[in-house]
Amino acid sequence: MSKKYIYVFGGLQYFKAMQQEANKDKFVLVHIADELEDASSYAKSPEIIAALFEDAYDNKKEVSAFINLGRGTVIGGLENIAKAWDIIKERHPELKSILFVGPSHKAAKTFFDKKLIWRILEKEGIATPKTLEIDTTLNMEEIMKRSSGFPFPAVLKATKLSGGRGMKLVNSSEELGDTFNEFKKANLGELILTEYVDGIEVSFAVLRLGNTFMRMPACYKEKTSFDLKHPDSKVKLAGGFKEFEDAYGAVEKLMTTLNITGWLYLEGILHKDDNGKSTIQFIEGATRLSGNSPIEIGSLEGFNFYNTLMSWIENACIGFAHRNRLCIQYASFKHHGEADVKKLLALNWVLEARYEDLAKVPFSTDDRTRIRISFIGETFDLAKERSNEIAKIVDNPEFTLDIHKALDDYANSDYIYKPRRLSSGAWSENITWEFYISSHLPDPKLCTAAFCLALQGDNRVVLTKTKRGWEMPGGHMESGETLEQTLFRETHEEGGYTPQQYRLFGYRKVISKKPIPARDGKEYPFPTSYIPHFIAKSNFPLAGVHGDEDEVLDRRAFELSELCGLDVREAAIIESGLLHKEKL
Repeated sequence: MSKKYIYVFGGLQYFKAMQQEANKDKFVLVHIADELEDASSYAKSPEIIAALFEDAYDNKKEVSAFINLGRGTVIGGLENIAKAWDIIKERHPELKSILFVGPSHKAAKTFFDKKLIWRILEKEGIATPKTLEIDTTLNMEEIMKRSSGFPFPAVLKATKLSGGRGMKLVNSSEELGDTFNEFKKANLGELILTEYVDGIEVSFAVLRLGNTFMRMPACYKEKTSFDLKHPDSKVKLAGGFKEFEDAYGAVEKLMTTLNITGWLYLEGILHKDDNGKSTIQFIEGATRLSGNSPIEIGSLEGFNFYNTLMSWIENACIGFAHRNRLCIQYASFKHHGEADVKKLLALNWVLEARYEDLAKVPFSTDDRTRIRISFIGETFDLAKERSNEIAKIVDNPEFTLDIHKALDDYANSDYIYKPRRLSSGAWSENITWEFYISSHLPDPKLCTAAFCLALQGDNRVVLTKTKRGWEMPGGHMESGETLEQTLFRETHEEGGYTPQQYRLFGYRKVISKKPIPARDGKEYPFPTSYIPHFIAKSNFPLAGVHGDEDEVLDRRAFELSELCGLDVREAAIIESGLLHKEKL
């Protein structure tokens, strides 16, 4: 069988990471254009990128996908690559139906310019603080007139700078004039004035592949300060937090509107109104495939972005069986330079340690050097222990105090995610269980089976009939299997069903008074184990059932309206699971 070709545009380091995950028996990955100026394949314009592709293209080879691994902050990378794809399709009609993975050039341009971000957020009816575009060609009198009545304090920002650069707090219209002159003299380009919102900064990241959305755990940061220090110089937490349906829904809506395949991040300020209701006001965002934040990716155990991307290209599906965990990020300014970075990276639970001289960054709000550390905490107590070790390496006792205070503040807040208990019961005198509604996977090492609420199309549910009655297909994990493999095998064996999109909606917590022997002669985890329950959707026709004939007596796809009159086991669980079908 001939191999399919995947053409990759963008950073060489990301290409190499993706190449490691590719099925080399099925695919050949070809790197076309790099983003670094000293690279031989560096390309600055869409036309040159398209020409580089044509040098490598062989129209006799089967093409599977084009991947945009560019970054918006490098040579307009995302936008130029997306434009090059349009040129390539025009010149080669045979490629028009080939999969393109990456944001459209409109989306890439939008999320490289804060002015355009605010416009699209406003157009889509997404909550934001008040904003005012500042035209640098206007005279001071006209600017003062336009800003009259604007709520201060406010933040004046350069629209094409990020990471704490080109931004300053202004407390009055008089200060605005001085800051405007300062920015204009520095040639910062277009400017935007935004209302300062007091609250905790939260980032929401979503991965979209095809029409499937995968939500990253929310990343919480300490409250933004009036001196507008870069948020990375404060404690960040990711994982283990409540999901905000409206916030994630806004991200997914934008991804659909702007035709973004890949990542979209939106950052907002979380605050509470007088009634105690939490709301999000979005302030900016970014889209890309590469350069993902370790703090967000690290908060999912077992998640590998490039493996997920290749799996989607090969099988048209992505998995959600990943455990959510706590991650911390902190920037230390008291250290011994690059030597500390090497010591930190020797710890296998440190996701990233980066040495930066902020004084050399143009228009930075910081003038010091720092080590930025991202590490896995797993639990609040373990994060405290690891912060003690990091503090010793960077010789900064305050690091420990700050981490501990932040962890205690969050641990006692109502932002922490707590699964909702739906029901409970007993299987025997030895075994009791509790069912929890949750989108967060419990410890995979303690999971023993997987069950699936299997939707065929939008309005039919596939159930299997056993001696116990009609129930969801599912069963025990076999030795060496992952949860995803169990999910696919069991649904196919018992229901002839193949999931295309799926996500966790809950799990059964099983508690035993004494050890339980397993089929393979070993014992189930004691005293607690878990059985994850997924909701899945598929348009594939049902295949024949080939499971245990003594176990599976029948299999049918029921209309949702039929479920009410059916004697279904775990009806409450199925009913709760169906509430999640719109999230697929």
